[in-house]
Amino acid sequence: MAGSKFRTGAATNGVTRVEIVTRGEARREYMPDEWARVLTEAAMPGARMLLVAQRYGISPSQVYRWRREAAGRPARQVSPRAPRFVPLLVDDGGMR
Repeated sequence: MAGSKFRTGAATNGVTRVEIVTRGEARREYMPDEWARVLTEAAMPGARMLLVAQRYGISPSQVYRWRREAAGRPARQVSPRAPRFVPLLVDDGGMR
């Protein structure tokens, strides 16, 4: 292809394109009044979290997280559990 940045052919050994994705923009910070606006709308009767999140251009999980934090509950964390062991009984089939 003329003017193409990537070329295909035998020399590429089957790889036709390599794409490097980097974080394009800094993480956005929200002001308390933005939180309040989103949470107020999400708390309305019949409100759907997905639609509220889309309207403000944020992830629904962000709205759920803000709601947990506003209620004084910490974000959910998986607590590490010790591995559980099951006893293994081996039958030698009477080979003693």
